Amino acid sequence: MNGINGPGETASGAATAPAAPGRLGAPGSVAALAGYLTALGAWVDGRRHELDQLDASSLRADDPDSYAGDVTLSMALWQSVSERYRALESQWDSGRADVLARERMSVLIWGRQDAGPAGAGPAGAGPAGGMALSLVEACRLSDALAGQLRTRLAFDPSASDAPARVAALRAALERLRELVRQEPTWGPQVENLAVRVNSVATRAARGADVTDVLGTLETDAARGERDLIVRTASKRQAERDAVDAVRRLADDRRTASARLDALRARAVGVRALVTRCVAEIANAPRLALPEPDVLGPVPETRVPLDAYLARMSAVDRAFDVAERAYSRPVAERDELSGRLGAYQVMAARSGRDTVPEVTAALARVRSALDAVPCDVRAADAALQDYTRLIRPAGSPGPTSRQER
Repeated sequence: MNGINGPGETASGAATAPAAPGRLGAPGSVAALAGYLTALGAWVDGRRHELDQLDASSLRADDPDSYAGDVTLSMALWQSVSERYRALESQWDSGRADVLARERMSVLIWGRQDAGPAGAGPAGAGPAGGMALSLVEACRLSDALAGQLRTRLAFDPSASDAPARVAALRAALERLRELVRQEPTWGPQVENLAVRVNSVATRAARGADVTDVLGTLETDAARGERDLIVRTASKRQAERDAVDAVRRLADDRRTASARLDALRARAVGVRALVTRCVAEIANAPRLALPEPDVLGPVPETRVPLDAYLARMSAVDRAFDVAERAYSRPVAERDELSGRLGAYQVMAARSGRDTVPEVTAALARVRSALDAVPCDVRAADAALQDYTRLIRPAGSPGPTSRQER
């Protein structure tokens, strides 16, 4: 456990964040929340005053830059807690909070939010780098960081005596033991720290001067608590990420299975279109069609599944190309048939439908359109001849399908 057995100096006496009532999804009682808000407000005020003193002390140090990261991160943590305290006060509404409001307060207390600027803190510790902490964890981390700063600066705002400092160490040990429940591998280091605390308590009770030893223990406890908070938060985040990855994989596999069924159904429709176009249209396109079954079964792991989905998209695009290519000449033939009907009405109105030359041209157009397979270009040319014959002299000539 990094820091528990290292050297350092400090004093003690800063306030510790109050214990939070309820849990996520289970709001605390009105009485518990009232007491918590009172204690948290006092903690927020006291911690800000303490951080101002620590900041001023760090600026007077020989190497103020070495404290800047911890001071900045401590200020950011305080700001995060202060904002959530104000949000809690708003939900509390001077004690008029109903059940829904107290549930929202539970989320504000136990739900995790970003706390602190990315990259802040020593060696990437704390919520830096996108770490999300609950209000409870942010308060604990603030306590640990402030304790570490006090130790490094040999700063003790309340000038506690040895018994008070030992009591503060034992309170820190209890917090560490709570964290060890989530990270059992740190148990031996925490118990080693407990043995050292008990030893110094015994010496202090006999009247020995334990100031230097207490400073070392306070540094180790503060660093250990900080590191454990970060470690457990990171572990929980990794566990949540793993669960999300499993869920996303299952969702994507279901999506792939549904897409495979859709591709198979689409392949039937595209093949029917190809068959119709080749049978009815002369000089029909000649394109290779993909077979969805060649894709094989849906993979069970992430990387092969991503590649499988990409191949599915390629099959979809190939079907798009085929549908456009084979539907176009069929649609053009059908359009020519529709235009022929309109021109026949025009010819009947002008009385030219009985002219032998017009009648012969109409027969050629019908023959071209009814031919199987149909030569769309020849049918278009025949329609142009017919439309020229039915128009009055001097009117604009028809526009061919290719010119439009």
